Amino acid sequence: QSRQLALVAEGAMLGDAERAVRERPDVLVFDIGLPDAGAAGVQEFIKRGQNCKLVVLTSADDVASVSK
Repeated sequence: QSRQLALVAEGAMLGDAERAVRERPDVLVFDIGLPDAGAAGVQEFIKRGQNCKLVVLTSADDVASVSK
């Protein structure tokens, strides 16, 4: 726990991230490997102009998978 940070939501799917931004977080940590997301899902999520910082993580190690 932290006095400066609060977990406001968590999930395992892109839909969970969609619901999480309704809580108006300052930062959303997002795994590009979500079963229903992928690079295209992340790009669409960003294009919709979410009002929070987005940190995208991945375990992929090839440039082609993460450079879009």
